Amino acid sequence: MSWIPERQAFVRMVPVLYCPFLCTTWMFCMNRSAAFRRLLVFPVLCLLLSACSDAGVGAGFGLRERKASAYAKCRSAMELSVRGGFERYTGWMKDADVGPTGSEAAPRGPGWSSNDVEYDCGNAVTEALELQPAATFDAPARQYHQALLALQTVAEPADRYFRREEFRRDGGAGMRRQHAALMQAYATYFAANEVLDDALHQHDLASRAELLAGMEGYGGRSTDYYALRFVGEGSDLVRSLRGPTPDLVAARNQLQQYQTLLQQAQSNGIGKDVPAWRLLELSADTLVSEAWHRVERLEKGQPIVEQEPAVLLPGMQPKVFASAGSLSRLNDAYADLAAASGRLR
Repeated sequence: MSWIPERQAFVRMVPVLYCPFLCTTWMFCMNRSAAFRRLLVFPVLCLLLSACSDAGVGAGFGLRERKASAYAKCRSAMELSVRGGFERYTGWMKDADVGPTGSEAAPRGPGWSSNDVEYDCGNAVTEALELQPAATFDAPARQYHQALLALQTVAEPADRYFRREEFRRDGGAGMRRQHAALMQAYATYFAANEVLDDALHQHDLASRAELLAGMEGYGGRSTDYYALRFVGEGSDLVRSLRGPTPDLVAARNQLQQYQTLLQQAQSNGIGKDVPAWRLLELSADTLVSEAWHRVERLEKGQPIVEQEPAVLLPGMQPKVFASAGSLSRLNDAYADLAAASGRLR
């Protein structure tokens, strides 16, 4: 069994309906940091705030969206630090399954920060879990939170061990002793992360359908309506192309439907009086181009070079740059699309 998780970005699509200031802040972070852009910390749909209110559909989101936003904020923020820490910890080992031998030149810990867990998850997740009535995604969120805290109990002392460089004085006995428990905690966390991701995605689909129906019923297929579809269905497209062996027939059909959506909006003159709309169209076109590169390369069996390392922490530069059709370029294109949607208002 390999301990290395699949190198793929997890695309979240959770409408943020409560705080325009925080939306602006998250968008600023996405624009400034490649790490945030690649991870997609809340693809922001702030342009829909007034449309949701005017259409009378905001109340339908209420409690469910408070819960979903709390869970997604926690998960999205921790995704960066946990995956980055995992690569940092396992990157210097010859074989992560075997673990450290004690003869490695530069051992490194996972770089764990309990402050990040408390700030990004903490009371917000606990309070969301207590809100009634319960949501269908509460159980996966609870399991995720428990897995995260369990990982913290072993990752934090392990990181302090490496920071003190105790391996230099004990012949590496401490890192060999802690390795199995740490890797098992990572495996449990990554599994819970997948389950929560799927649960929140299903919620996203239902919420988006409800919101779109309300918007169309109130104001027709407006600029906001198409913007939500561009971003939401763009997220679905990226999800369909994750992993080394996606369903290419389904992905090709989804990609053709997405192109039809873009052409429909253009034919209907959507956004012609909105200055920032052209940027949204350009970003969507780039996403389509990157998606086609991935589909065609996978169909032909052509090699795809992924960025190395897969997760860039702030200030880091990649050692290997990604090729066309790579997940990192695909997700960068989606990040640009999400950012462009935030400029519509």
